[in-house]
Amino acid sequence: MTGADELQRLRVHAALFAELAWLGLEKSGTALQKLRHVVERAEDVGLVADAALWLKRLDPSAKIGPIPAVLRPFGLEVEGDWRGAAGAWADLGAPFNEAMALSQGDTEARLRAIEIFRKLGATASAEKVGDDMRREGIDQAPAKPRASTMRNPLGLTNREIDVLRALNEGLTNAETKAPGFTGGFFVHI
Repeated sequence: MTGADELQRLRVHAALFAELAWLGLEKSGTALQKLRHVVERAEDVGLVADAALWLKRLDPSAKIGPIPAVLRPFGLEVEGDWRGAAGAWADLGAPFNEAMALSQGDTEARLRAIEIFRKLGATASAEKVGDDMRREGIDQAPAKPRASTMRNPLGLTNREIDVLRALNEGLTNAETKAPGFTGGFFVHI
């Protein structure tokens, strides 16, 4: 087979399966098989650094060859240095990758990862990290946003929208906190 069996295509395909497996939307065995195939087939692991990184994320015991220094963030994360990798990704202006590295860290790092994911609109990734934290018994895991908040293009809650409408109508902050305020009008009892 030509074309589809080329390493650069297999690498992307394997990384896609890996991300789906990380999110719990695909079986990790399938993703690991595809990733191992790509990493083993590459003459130089640097050519498939993203696949090697996903392999390490899904299988921390995987043995990965040295990654060239020019691909520093990949190498740092593969070596288990999530802090260094997050900083390197941030320096490169790669916030999604920064958040992925942070998601492997301590509570503070994971909270930052969730914040970055949400800012990027990567809600499935944010929810996955939060779910992992809750599963591990970490109290600080943020609650999932309500469906109405996620549907809002600016990520505003219904209460925030109500307050903005009230301010637009000229109401003061105190008036929006008054009993009976229901978002745009007062209920007189």
